[in-house]
Amino acid sequence: ARPLMKYLGIPPTARASFYLYNTNDEVDLLVESLYKARTVFGL
Repeated sequence: ARPLMKYLGIPPTARASFYLYNTNDEVDLLVESLYKARTVFGL
């Protein structure tokens, strides 16, 4: 995927994968962490 993203000029990304074993607490932690990351990186 990286060569295509580079060709298209898309910056690096990350993804979260969810499945049956993920808990609500883990999802909440992910959301909180994403908000913190936005603040840190000024997005």
